[in-house]
Amino acid sequence: LIRKAYFEHPDYVPLLERSYALWNQLERESGRRIYEETGLLYACPRGRDLIERVRLSARLHGIEVETVPAEAASERFPQFSFPGDFDLLFEPHAGFLRVEDAVTAFVDGARRHGAVIREGETVIGWRDSEGGVEVTTDRGVHRARKAVFAAGAWSAGLVPGAARGLRVTSQVLGWLQVEEPEDVAVGRMPCWAVVDREGDGLYYGFPFGASGNAGEPEGLKLAYHHPGEEASPDDVRGAVTEDDVAPLIGFASRYLNGVSAEVAGAKVCLYENSPDGDFVVDDVPGHEERACAAWGLSGHGFKFAPVIGEILADLAAGDRPRLGVSFLNASRFLD
Repeated sequence: LIRKAYFEHPDYVPLLERSYALWNQLERESGRRIYEETGLLYACPRGRDLIERVRLSARLHGIEVETVPAEAASERFPQFSFPGDFDLLFEPHAGFLRVEDAVTAFVDGARRHGAVIREGETVIGWRDSEGGVEVTTDRGVHRARKAVFAAGAWSAGLVPGAARGLRVTSQVLGWLQVEEPEDVAVGRMPCWAVVDREGDGLYYGFPFGASGNAGEPEGLKLAYHHPGEEASPDDVRGAVTEDDVAPLIGFASRYLNGVSAEVAGAKVCLYENSPDGDFVVDDVPGHEERACAAWGLSGHGFKFAPVIGEILADLAAGDRPRLGVSFLNASRFLD
């Protein structure tokens, strides 16, 4: 999902504005369609704070959002069924990113600008060296003036300070079969984020056919955004059990129309959760002249990919980041 009225914290919104601009630039340069504007429907039981947090970011930064009266919801969004005590909000300039196309566009663009992409090469460790940094892999040693680490779930083992409170968890994504695909297809159904009556997280999902990635199950994709069971990035379980997908099926039965209890497919991915749920984008503490890094992005980081890359490029060049990211500093987790 990509959205601007960020309920996590209003300080993310300027980064999102820049990210939208950079995604647009990447589309123009690559000739690939990466962003699909479907709108995003938020829903939660009255008394929960999701809607108010979205409104706060929208109000502070002039983001367009629209209240959806409960009595009009079923006609406007027939794919959903919400109880009468739910509050609903619609963000029209939100949608989803075609992730595989985005990654391919990034790699192709990097190569055009002279980067060398080394795939399947395992980083063993790194150290400061005279005049720069040395990164040792299973294929040799790479030297540079400054290293940039964006290691996801492997950050704790590579970035000093990242191990403090970083929690790697496994997250289940499901695809449910649908009765009439055209009724829940892109162009008919928005993306959505819904707080259920139980639990601290939220369920989110996409219209049918949102990604079109090769090898991805054909169904309506949905997941639960909340840290799952702890996991090791080097030993990710592949099997998904009935218990794993039961909450997704239960959610769909309560709130989604035209979606069956039949699972078209399911996969496990990893989150790397910081202690406060926010990103870290900063020079590496104790190695400020030699390395910078981003970690703790899981669950809501990919939409920021181009702007975080821009910030890391500034840090790597020894420049002050062009956008305010002091609230994402590494020092907040250090003694």
